[in-house]
Amino acid sequence: PEDGSDTYSEAQLSAFAEQAAQLAVPSIMALAAPLPEFAEVANEPLSGTQAEAISAPDENCGLFALAKENGVRAIYAGRDHLNDYCGLYDGVELGALASLGYDGYGFGGTFEINHRRRYAVVDGVWQRLDEDN
Repeated sequence: PEDGSDTYSEAQLSAFAEQAAQLAVPSIMALAAPLPEFAEVANEPLSGTQAEAISAPDENCGLFALAKENGVRAIYAGRDHLNDYCGLYDGVELGALASLGYDGYGFGGTFEINHRRRYAVVDGVWQRLDEDN
């Protein structure tokens, strides 16, 4: 959202639909914040854990349905820096992207102090980041 709110405007949704229709290919979407549908996936994830509350907006603007309708096969979102789960919702993979680092939005300390797993999507595949990667 461009105005700092937690939802997308009609203009943003229309612009997305227009661009997606022109591309007409299966795709992956990356968002700064999770959609309400992420809360459903967190209840029974295929992998990972929910370690903090999901900061999805209360209002469902319809972006998930619009994305699915336009060929989006997976949606990944940040904001919740301790969550690292992934699952399927209505045939679309939803993934919460945990922080990659140890400081700032990370978990503090170094790998020797904090062994919490970190993940990233690299070339469309979840990769575990640890001292060997």
